[in-house]
Amino acid sequence: MEDKRLAAIGPNPSGLCMCGCGRKTKIVTKSDRRHGHVMGQPFRFIHGHSRPAAKGPNRFKLRRRTAVIFLERRNGTVLECLVTRKDFHRVKKHHCYANKNGKRASYAVAWIDGSQVQMHKCLCPNRAQVNHENGNGLDNRRENLRGVGKSRLSQSVYRGLPTIHEE
Repeated sequence: MEDKRLAAIGPNPSGLCMCGCGRKTKIVTKSDRRHGHVMGQPFRFIHGHSRPAAKGPNRFKLRRRTAVIFLERRNGTVLECLVTRKDFHRVKKHHCYANKNGKRASYAVAWIDGSQVQMHKCLCPNRAQVNHENGNGLDNRRENLRGVGKSRLSQSVYRGLPTIHEE
């Protein structure tokens, strides 16, 4: 089935990334039937890029000081992600989804410019690390996010560190 789907897509004669970004792809140096790569032909996508998402922005509900973003998993379950209304404009244009890390925690994640970005890092871009004070990775409200500078990265206990607003 995979070969039929790849055959239906066909080669990439233009040499441009088929995700729509318009960047030029590299030339395949070794054929790979599993991925549909043909030696001497351009790759279909730049590494990390994929087909444009057919999904638009997530469903959301605005509350008093919080925006609730509904994240749908592949199995159909829906999780709620909390964001402060002042920060909602930064994330509303991206399609976010729940990503589970190995420690049973879920985080809101989006693909932005060909790379996977966690929502809390998108909201606090100039921090080396951002921690969730209540331990809930889907609670991205300002009062719950705590920035940790590079000097404090090696500390294993983050209690008592100032939140984003106190610094």
